[in-house]
Amino acid sequence: IHKTPGAHDTWEQVYLVLDGAAKVHLEETVHHLEARSVVVIPKNTMHSIEVDAGDHLRYVYINQYR
Repeated sequence: IHKTPGAHDTWEQVYLVLDGAAKVHLEETVHHLEARSVVVIPKNTMHSIEVDAGDHLRYVYINQYR
């Protein structure tokens, strides 16, 4: 599963990975995530999250308006 890339111009996002594994795409860079990972996504940054078939991901995200 690969979420459609997007960007937000009014807030930053923070992903807190609770369980599982995934990849987060930030612009042209890919980061591998696992439990206890934290990702900060600045405003206007194209991003998406990808979970491989057979894997799972449990995470929360926080929008921070500035």
